[in-house]
Amino acid sequence: LTGALGTTAASTVACTDTPVSAVARLQSGGRTLATASAPVQISQAGQVTVNLQLTQLGSIELWDNDHPSLYNVVVTLAIGGQPVHDFTRRIGFREAVFQSDGFFLNGNRVKLCSLNRHQILPYAGMGMPARVQARDAQRLKQLNCNMGRCAHYPQSPDFLGACDELGIML
Repeated sequence: LTGALGTTAASTVACTDTPVSAVARLQSGGRTLATASAPVQISQAGQVTVNLQLTQLGSIELWDNDHPSLYNVVVTLAIGGQPVHDFTRRIGFREAVFQSDGFFLNGNRVKLCSLNRHQILPYAGMGMPARVQARDAQRLKQLNCNMGRCAHYPQSPDFLGACDELGIML
């Protein structure tokens, strides 16, 4: 939520002692699986950090190449009890470990098959639309890749999201 409150809003809240809170919810299919909340202390205008920890997650499904289970984390900022901003991030839960005898995803040995991807294309550069970015991820999947190597610049969020949905590690 960095920057969710502008300088003016933060100054106003700090001056009026209006209670500010942050609530995080882990969601799947419209259901809330876990929540955490904390008051937000704003002593002056600027950046404020709040730490929230979701616990007691229950029976979540681990993300893997064949079953890429994804969840939404929605963090809501409220001022005076009224929600003013939601921030959503999709995530998956997994354990990825390299050991001397190979790569293990969620305790299962996985043989990695990968290609390198550059999203800077001739004549179009980095200006390709979301559907083209997602199609690159689909091509990796069609080539039986379970992993992709990205170049040295930030990748399109559309490509990254498609990889998460298709079960491709980056």
